[in-house]
Amino acid sequence: MADETSDDDLAVIQDEARRALAGVASPEGLRDLLIRTGEYDTAFWRTAAELGWLGMSLSETDGGLGMGLAERCAIAEEIGRALGSAPFAVSTCAMSALSRFGPQPLKDALLPDAIAGTTILTVAAFEAGDAGLPLRAATRFEGGRLTGTKVGVSAGAFARHALVHAASPDGRSVVTAVDLVQPGVTRRVFANSIDNSRGYADLVFENVPAVLLDGDVIADILDELAVVTAFEQVGGASACLYAARDYALQRRVFGQPIGAFQAIKHGLADIYVAIQVATGAARAAVRASAAELPAAAAAARVAAIRAYDIASTEGMQVFGGIGVTWEAPQHLYYRRGRCLAMEWGGEPYWRDRLLNLSIEGLAA
Repeated sequence: MADETSDDDLAVIQDEARRALAGVASPEGLRDLLIRTGEYDTAFWRTAAELGWLGMSLSETDGGLGMGLAERCAIAEEIGRALGSAPFAVSTCAMSALSRFGPQPLKDALLPDAIAGTTILTVAAFEAGDAGLPLRAATRFEGGRLTGTKVGVSAGAFARHALVHAASPDGRSVVTAVDLVQPGVTRRVFANSIDNSRGYADLVFENVPAVLLDGDVIADILDELAVVTAFEQVGGASACLYAARDYALQRRVFGQPIGAFQAIKHGLADIYVAIQVATGAARAAVRASAAELPAAAAAARVAAIRAYDIASTEGMQVFGGIGVTWEAPQHLYYRRGRCLAMEWGGEPYWRDRLLNLSIEGLAA
């Protein structure tokens, strides 16, 4: 998954993305979505499609821009910073999986609309009672049809197609593509989650037609999701840090800025260190080879979860009581941080995965 794009080029991409997002993604927009159910920021999504972000890492043969993962992660970081409220990470990672592992007729049917933003894709991997990917999925794929239930699916409320992790009759792990707008599919949309813009839903499949992707690729999909999401988390954490720093320089107590007090300085320093660790881990994952990626993605995932958690909680303390009021944006970052920490498996799952991969590496 190594990428040759220079740091200077990535900085340019980020600057352009930041300017584009300034007009369409904001705390105010997210605040409005929090009181709704099953909706996302259509203006942001339309902008992402018009600028080519959705298909940027797909090959030109598949209708994309032929860029790499690093460019997509640079966009994801700015989306996290701006609290963009649409399923960029999951839809683009699902598109990437279709491009790499899907049969040509399926790619021809889904990718053009997904690139244009008229179709949203998602990934349905987890099942009730599992903190992460189940060792053997209870969802079954047999005879070209899918039966089972997937829980807490991000973008499940409004996605048109899903890549669903399942088990074949002989117990093999498989991934299938399913049209979510057909008889036999039921969406149980979460009526009130901590961040309604994520569009969480349980998906129930009752003997519905599905198309098989090539091979056991769920781990590849989740690894890519972990990396892209890590950059989104780094962007959100950085926004928390700089907001807290700016406030600490402005708010005065006893005749001086609160940033002059050691307790504030140390707290901001802790946030900064956590973000630097997460940024380094995320960038290492982008540069990792195929063999190195599973461990690198797990490390990036763990570091990014911790960085966003520290930044959103400790940063909020700098603001005192206003940090938890509806009008202040700090609680919006906390909500997003908590949601991103649980999507695609929580920290314990990725920590255990990293440990197991490390042990396997030592034994090899």
